[in-house]
Amino acid sequence: MIGTALLTAPAQAGSGPWTLNAGEQNLYIGADFYRFDRIARGPGDTEDFPVGVSAGSLTGVWTLGMATNVEAEFRGSFEGVRATRPGSDFCSEGDIPKDWCKPTSNVGDLAATVKWRILDELYFSPVSISISAAVRSGETYANTRRRLTTLGDGTTDAGAILSIGRTATLGRGWYQVSGAVAYWYRFPNIRASLSETGKVPADDLEFELEALVSPHPTFGFGPVVAGYQRLGGIDLADTTDFLDDDVWNRLRGRQIKVGAKVGIFSSDGGPTVSLAVLRTVHAVNNPADTLAISVGVGWFLPAKPSPAVTAPVPDPQPMTPELEQHPDDQHDEAQ
Repeated sequence: MIGTALLTAPAQAGSGPWTLNAGEQNLYIGADFYRFDRIARGPGDTEDFPVGVSAGSLTGVWTLGMATNVEAEFRGSFEGVRATRPGSDFCSEGDIPKDWCKPTSNVGDLAATVKWRILDELYFSPVSISISAAVRSGETYANTRRRLTTLGDGTTDAGAILSIGRTATLGRGWYQVSGAVAYWYRFPNIRASLSETGKVPADDLEFELEALVSPHPTFGFGPVVAGYQRLGGIDLADTTDFLDDDVWNRLRGRQIKVGAKVGIFSSDGGPTVSLAVLRTVHAVNNPADTLAISVGVGWFLPAKPSPAVTAPVPDPQPMTPELEQHPDDQHDEAQ
């Protein structure tokens, strides 16, 4: 979709196939910014958009180790999107909704994920592998999803995620490489039987690849590639009804972004600071020049130690009368 077709890849808690131990926690707070001014109808077919779009969001992530190799993650955000030139004729001419370029701010997507690590490098596997089940919802802003400034698709989705990764020491530091593929079933706003192009919206396939090299324990850096493919829909050129609530959800789409991220790590167990910058390199029915910036701070909270259990020490038992012996008795026996 045009409004927020973004799959950024900041260094957040819970990324990759790795999981927290039982009782451990990660807290992450991040700020994300993006903007675009050009639209791609297809590969090599791009044009300046009459109105640019700029957005920002504040995201919170809490990850909790539930059991051995199992963790749960909860994510929420507050987002704001605006048109960069709201006074443009493009925002009011023709069959354009009156609120099409109106600034939009609201609670963004809410998501919950449960991850299970099924293979672990610590047990002689060459890689770690995890599978996850997830649900996300944009129902809080669904009534504004037809705007150019929409926060997203405004739907509820269920997903399955496969993650693979490897980490190892590297000199004084370490390296980490991971990749993930996610399939999202989009609960339809329009059933397939009522649409010539299938259910609306169609399902999504997402992917992410990243590497992080830490030559020193205090910092790391590496490349990121992220993207998505919507598995059905129509082209932007065939879109005529901008009064339709699902005008963006009807589109098929694809977008790939590349970039880099940097992490600064505390040497005494303090917070981790991360920065990621990505830009679109390929798009279909999507922004062609999206610039996405993400900065965040994460805290690792170790599991609380279990209270020590000490076995009670029995009181010393008195000697029985038969074993007690007075010194005078010993003298008598000697005689």
